[in-house]
Formats: sequence, structure tokens, C-alpha cells
Amino acid sequence: MNELRHKPKENFTSYVKEGFNESFASDEFKPKLLSGEIEAARVNNVCMYTTHCIKDNKNIDEKEGAIIITNFRLSFLCIESEAEELSAYQKNTFLGKYDVSLLNIDKIYQVTDKKKRVVNPQSKNSSKIEIIKIVCKNFRIFTFGFRKAGVGKGKYVADALVKFAFPAKHSLLFLYNYKEKYYHSSRSVCMFNKKCDWVNELKRCGAESGWRVFSKDNMEVNSTLPMHYVIPKHLTDIEYLNNSKSFRNCRCAIWVWSIQNAALVRMAELNPEIASSTIENTMLEHVRRCDPSKKPIHLMELTKLLPSIQDVNLSYLNLRKLCIPENDREFMQQDSRFHSLLDKTYWLLYVSVCLKNSVEAAKMLISGRTVVLQEISGRDMCSVISSLVQLLLDNSFRTITGFQTLIQKEWVNLGHPFSDRIGHIYNGNSIERSPLFLLFLDCVWQLLQQFPEEFEFSETFLTSLWDSVFLPVFDTFMFNSETERQIAQLNDRIILRPVWDWGEQFSDRDIALFSNPLYKKPPDTGHALEKKLRLPPTAFRLPCIDDLKESNNLAMHHPSETIASALRPSTKTSDSQQQNTASTAFLEPQCTVRDMEIWHQCYFRWIPFLEIKNGGYPQVDLFNRSVLNNISKLMKVINTGTMTASNENILLGGANSEENLLNKEAANANEDLDGVKIPVINSFFPFTSNVSNNEELLDILVTNGEFLPDGSILDSASLNY
Repeated sequence: MNELRHKPKENFTSYVKEGFNESFASDEFKPKLLSGEIEAARVNNVCMYTTHCIKDNKNIDEKEGAIIITNFRLSFLCIESEAEELSAYQKNTFLGKYDVSLLNIDKIYQVTDKKKRVVNPQSKNSSKIEIIKIVCKNFRIFTFGFRKAGVGKGKYVADALVKFAFPAKHSLLFLYNYKEKYYHSSRSVCMFNKKCDWVNELKRCGAESGWRVFSKDNMEVNSTLPMHYVIPKHLTDIEYLNNSKSFRNCRCAIWVWSIQNAALVRMAELNPEIASSTIENTMLEHVRRCDPSKKPIHLMELTKLLPSIQDVNLSYLNLRKLCIPENDREFMQQDSRFHSLLDKTYWLLYVSVCLKNSVEAAKMLISGRTVVLQEISGRDMCSVISSLVQLLLDNSFRTITGFQTLIQKEWVNLGHPFSDRIGHIYNGNSIERSPLFLLFLDCVWQLLQQFPEEFEFSETFLTSLWDSVFLPVFDTFMFNSETERQIAQLNDRIILRPVWDWGEQFSDRDIALFSNPLYKKPPDTGHALEKKLRLPPTAFRLPCIDDLKESNNLAMHHPSETIASALRPSTKTSDSQQQNTASTAFLEPQCTVRDMEIWHQCYFRWIPFLEIKNGGYPQVDLFNRSVLNNISKLMKVINTGTMTASNENILLGGANSEENLLNKEAANANEDLDGVKIPVINSFFPFTSNVSNNEELLDILVTNGEFLPDGSILDSASLNY
């Protein structure tokens, strides 16, 4: 693989020539390679099919094409029908519809004489492989048959995948090869890699009296800590460093957030060789002194309260196995007892426990007591609970920019070991693997279900973020610490490209679906996080249709003036509204297992027969977006001073329009009703190809004046396919 980074493309022709066929040499079967991407293997006349759709021992959804393996991805190229080409599907700049990044591949199985066997670097592959099954970390399955490809082609693909899909060193990741220029357009997200970022956060939380920013003099090669973090103010640098040597990873008392005088602090456990707890008690006393009121602190020993990382990983594997049945027969066998099987995975139990402990910590902070989160290394469950607590208490982190900033602070900068936990490097030992970040995203999704008006981002945003964890183009989730990231930048000249620049991955059409149309902006005139950090707003929140109904009775006399006053956001706030404290912003979710739901869009989107045709929540979501789109059109009319009868009818007949739309049958849902057009979509939209009318969809997504997460503005020209 090292040769792969330095040798020109022609040095790999021996691998490609073996499976090359001139019939697939046309442009439509030549993938557009990225900078640094090299084609390593190709096999033609391969059949790809959906394992769930089998009838009379034959697959009813079979596609024939070519498999191409590069140092970045596995790609299946086939000729799509015109309808499939035009249908709506989330389009990734780096991955095609039937592509998977090699980093996303978790398990590979070969089927020979109806016997299934794991493919890994230690095993020798059979020359008679009939089928290869690929299980991805994001629950997707690829199944390829080689009966038409020729003898030995299955082994050829298996050998190539073993060579490139299981890197033994971090420097073999595609991130080290991808040298495309980056223009730093994600500046709206606070990266927390500078001293001023932590200083601003201290000021925002009003914690300057007890805490200060500590900065290292130089980079320490083996340190998991960032260059800048927050420590007790009354301790000198030498005192703090001497104390920290007694703790694992030198992590003792790191401040992350405050409400009034109560602080949220992360801390590792003592080193195993230290038997006495004197040093730990001394450090806890230092933390208590940071509170001017000197209230007793609340210590949460997460190792005792939460599952281990090994338990979480086993739960994740069991959940994935449940959500990717081998075929429709196995699915039907599971269906009658699905919930009992789901309970046995313990995944929802772990989600429940994380939320429960986060609520407990949040209540302690509201009561004025400092909370110290302690676990073995201070880098795993500390990240989960600390992030959830801040989401429950601080509405600034519930915006798109704020949520990304929270992840950057709690997970990336403070050194969650992404590479070890996600399993980016293959070493034959899975003891360090545990998808804690994916568990966190599920917890956030549960909050979004219980409080749909409190979050600016949608579940499509969370699902896309889940997928981005396995994309080795962005550095955000590729390293174990900031130190590793800086060393890679200095020594290997990698280009740091944060995942938060969604415009690098998706078109504006797809990014438009990241915002939540139900989001209700807090009563203050701007997000606290954005104001304190001097960040630009990520979205201009349009009023809901209920705001307009209140003015209906006056609209008959002065329609233009009334509409304008209803649509324009008020600039006056009461004293109670200005007091936007964390306690008033507290979200208290229901945390029992029976209150938890299964994340259908993320876990089931690759199972075709589970999709609801012409329905499901995405259809409701699209209706909400269409209402906002009509409001946007009316605002444009107001700004231009021109009011047409049709636009006035959208406002004055809004209630009737809603009732008519809600009572309309799904088959006729895309008809023009009082100026509102709703295309028919299925329940896994936008991750499946099923929209009925792209033009109507584009019209709904065009919301004038609405900002996207990466700072660009929606317009009809930017949304073309």
C-alpha cells in the first residue's frame, strides 16, 4: 500500500489487466477518480443483487455491471434506466449510488459450494468463489455474484479487497493520498483548536472567575490532550501538571461548560499503580474551590453507571445483525419477535441509560452543584454524557452550527479515539472497537423525536453525519487525538478538511434537507453561542403558519400591511424572554426503554420491502417544507411590493389548504391544491430513488433567503441535478 502512495497509476496495471474487458471501456464505465485515487482492480460481467428479494431461489432485482476497486472505494458500475437516473437520491460528491468507501467495509464473506466463510488478511481465498457478501459499518449490504464473470474472478476481487480494505497502518488511509486543495469554508464552526476559542467559551458561560485556559509550550508526541484546554484558575501550571501525572492519560479536572457557578468537568481515573485516593480527593477539592459558593460537587463514576466499551460494541454488532437479515425468509422469521430480539441487543437499553444519567447530571447543574464526570480514560463515555448534558441545557448547541461546534469541542479536540473505536485500522484485535459516537447520535435522534421543535437539524442531517464517519476524505473522525492530526499534517502533509463543509460532499438540494422545518427559534433575537463567538447565523427562521392565522381577520382590510407584519420577525423581546438561562432551556426527556424508538431511517433504509410507499414521516416533513416555501414566496412578494390574487389566497386560505391537504389521499397528494404542490415520496427518502416529480421537489426546497449550514444561499439554479 505504501507503493500505492508513491508510484504512478501504470504500476498497478497488472492488477487491472487481469479483469479488464474492452466492452466496459466506454466513458459510462469509467469512474471519475479523485485526486490521489488509483484504480487497482476491475472485474466485468458481475451481478449485483438485493439479498432480500428472492423468489424461487432466484433474485428478482439483479443488475449486471463492473466492479472497480481503488485505494479509496469499491464501485459497482451499471447502466441505469432513465427513470432511475432522474429519480431523487442523496448524491455524494465522492461516492456513487453503488459505491462504498473501503473504510466503511467491516466484514467480507465468500460463498463457495453454499458454504459461507469470512474473508480476512489471515485467510486464503478459494479459487471457486461464487458470491461475495460485503457488510458495511452503516448497515448496508452488497452482494455480488460471479457466475457470468468467469473462473477465478471471485477470488480476484476477494484478494483485492483484502489488500486494500484492511489497512494495517494509519498512513495507508486514503486521507493521506487525497491532495485536493481546500479553501476553509467551514469557518462558521468553532474548531476549539486555538486559545481564543476556549477563552470565548469561558466568557460565554461566565466561568472566568474559577477557571482559566492552559496552553502547552510545545506539542507532546504521546499526549492525547490538545494544545489548549481549561483548568482550575488557582492552580499554577506546575501544580496542575504534577497532579495530572497521577491520572490516566494525564487527564485530571478539565472544564467543558458552566451554568452560573456550577461547572461540568471531565476527569480520568487514577493510574492503576496508585492505591491511595488522596490525590484524587485533593483534585476534587480543587474543583470545588472553583465554585465561589463552595457547594459540594457531584461525582459521577461513569465506569460503574454505564456499559463498558466492549458491551457497547457487542450491542452494536447484534443490532446490525438484526437489521440486515440474509433474505426475506429470515426477515419474516424475525418479524414476529422483532421487539424481543431488539431487547436482547441491549442497544436501546444503553441509549436509555445514557439519557437517564445525562438528565441526572443536568439537574445537578441546574441546582447549582458542579458535576465531575469520571471514567477510565476520560475520553469515551465522558464525551457521550458531557455532550448530551449540554444539549439538554444549552439551546445554542441545538442549532446546526452549535451542534457541530459541540462535537468539535467534546469529541474531536478533547481526543476521543475515533480511529480505535470505529476500527479504521485492522490489527486483528477488536477489544478497542466501540462505536460510541454512533451511540451518541442515536441518543440525539431520540431527543429529536421527543422535542421536534427544539432542534434546528433534521434526522437526515444525523444520518448523513453517521455515514460521514466512514469517509476517509475528511480528517474530523480519522484520528485518536489532536496530536496525531498535527503530526500527520506536519510529516505527511495531509490536507485538513473538516466534515462540516457539507458543500464538499453534497449539493445545495441535499443540504436543504438538513434543516428541520419544525424548529422553533428561541425567543431571543439570536443564538447565544453564535453571538458570543461572533459566528454568522446558519439559518433565518421563517414563522410557522399559525403565526399567520392570528392576522386573518384583519387581512381583509389591509392585506399587504398585515401580511408584512406577520411575516417579519419581531425585534421586541420581554424581560423574561431576554433571560435565556440554561435552566429555562432545559429539556427533560422520557428515558425509560419503552420511550426509546428504533431509528428507522438510519438502520432500515437498505431493506427495500420495509419502505412505506408514498408515505411515512418524510411525506409529512415535505408538507411542512412546502408550507414554509409558500411563506417564503409571500415574503418575496412583500419585499417587492407586489401582491397577486394567488399569493394572497395562499395566506388567507391557509387553514383550508391545510385541511384539504391532510384529507387528500396519498395517490392524489401531488395535485395542485390552492397553490401547494406535494410530490409523492417514500419513507426512506432521501436515501432511496422514489420521488415522483423532481420539479415539484425542487420548488419546495427553494426557500428564498434561507441560509445553508455551509453559508451558501438556496436558489433555484443551485438545486439542479
